[in-house]
Amino acid sequence: MIFQSVKFEKIKIPNGLTVKCVLRADGLKSEATVPYGTSAGKYEVSCFSNFGLDAAIKNFPDLKGKSFKTLNSLEKEILRYDSERFVKIGGNLVLALSVAFLRLKAKLEGKELFNFFSGKRVPNQLGKVVGGGKHAPKGPDFQEFLIYSDKPFKHAVNLNKMFHKRLGAVLGVKTLDLEGGWVVNLSEEKVLDKIADLRDDSFPEIKIGLDIAASSFYKKGRYYYKNRVIGGKSQLDYVNGLIKKYDLFYVEDPFHEDDFDSFAELQAKSKNCLVCGDDLLVTNPDRLWRAVGKSSCRAAIVKPNQIGLLSKMSEFVKDCKKNRVQPVFSHRSKESFDDWLADMSVGTKMMKMGIVGKERESKIKRLSKIVF
Repeated sequence: MIFQSVKFEKIKIPNGLTVKCVLRADGLKSEATVPYGTSAGKYEVSCFSNFGLDAAIKNFPDLKGKSFKTLNSLEKEILRYDSERFVKIGGNLVLALSVAFLRLKAKLEGKELFNFFSGKRVPNQLGKVVGGGKHAPKGPDFQEFLIYSDKPFKHAVNLNKMFHKRLGAVLGVKTLDLEGGWVVNLSEEKVLDKIADLRDDSFPEIKIGLDIAASSFYKKGRYYYKNRVIGGKSQLDYVNGLIKKYDLFYVEDPFHEDDFDSFAELQAKSKNCLVCGDDLLVTNPDRLWRAVGKSSCRAAIVKPNQIGLLSKMSEFVKDCKKNRVQPVFSHRSKESFDDWLADMSVGTKMMKMGIVGKERESKIKRLSKIVF
């Protein structure tokens, strides 16, 4: 594939400004737009470089006239100009070009984008119903209150929509956060009470989960809630108690992003719950192996722009599966309307993709069209 041109454009998305890559090669055109996060782990690669989006676009290498047969050959060329932290050209620009490249390669080979990734199942929706933390500062300290169903894909999506709508009526609120979760001025436990009551009364198929995003309110060994400050041991006991009280099936980032040991202790205490690492792992194979060595978690968030390189992301997913860690592809708070993330999630059991909002629904629509 000979590159005729690579252009990056700044475009508006629902919650911010991001970048779109337009690639022309072999007489064809391909595009890809990428998201980014409000709540980002400190070990993620630089999103738009250390100098901003304009600088990243300016610094990106000129690839016109160069030929690439594989994604690996493209990544190898890009890494001649920057480190894997992408402080000069930004991981999001690398990701946008990589997705555009694979889309064009799929066209040339008569394939679908998902054919480049492993597996033949469509993941179910891990949907957000209430927001807090950095996504909704006026809400609870926990960042996401989540629901999930094992029912067939379309049935599960409809269940989540119904639950989301009913919960909004129960809470008596109309404001949504960045990812479509209801914003309500209640404590974590009061929100969980409302969700659990609705589940028990009308939605027995629904399972409840949390993204605590604990690093966002952690400082120097303590967790700073709005109404109290607690240490690491108390945080462990508190979260473990919530798992048991509300029969939680999934808890993401219950501790700060360097505390592999507390993750492991919680996972050992709550064997029926998927303890999941996001900021802990940042889609990085090296950090995953550290977690595997300590038995820190049984699930791992996959966000391609945390690592920038799709080859590394694919390695991360494969290593998860080898070690019985469930990969969970995830949207971001500042999400685009592009649907490529859905293709990458094929072959996994569940995906965080939101319940409402066109930028969230685009992933659902894409998955509904993928049939095996």
